[in-house]
Amino acid sequence: NLRNVAFVPQRPEIPAGMDVAEYVMLGRARLDGWGRESRTSRRLVQQILEQMQLSAMRHQLVTQLSGGEMQRVLIARALVQEPELMILDEPTSALDLHHQISTLNHIEGMQKSGVTIVSTMHDITLGAMYAERIVIMQSGKVLLDGPANDVIHSTQLKSAFDDAITIHTLDNGRPVIVANKSAAIL
Repeated sequence: NLRNVAFVPQRPEIPAGMDVAEYVMLGRARLDGWGRESRTSRRLVQQILEQMQLSAMRHQLVTQLSGGEMQRVLIARALVQEPELMILDEPTSALDLHHQISTLNHIEGMQKSGVTIVSTMHDITLGAMYAERIVIMQSGKVLLDGPANDVIHSTQLKSAFDDAITIHTLDNGRPVIVANKSAAIL
């Protein structure tokens, strides 16, 4: 029976005229009411803006942000909700590698503090780095489902991708999934 669920859409509807800090503060509106934010909420928003490297653009209009900046703002709004469950739709798709890792580290920190995280991701390597459980779907059907390590190292994973991937294991034990250029189907 969850009462606090945060959703991070891939294509959000953005209110015109709202700056980054105001938009992130929307995540606290359910708790405080819009325009009546508590001191605690204002501190949390400032902390999350700093963590997500958004402080310098706090007064910039959300509609003027790049795709990657907007994605970080969406995640910041979800983080300030302090949700029990966070649902993310491709949370790193518009981010450069540095911001992908930084964002996923923040999300992983939430997971470690007890928040349930459900996310869609097309980057299997990133999924393998952060997920406890992976579900591979194709045409709306579940092909594989289980602990991340088991799914990544299963013989069925390669066949799920028509044998067009290779799984490498780095010295630190992390898997890297690489598309086979010659096997790629256009």
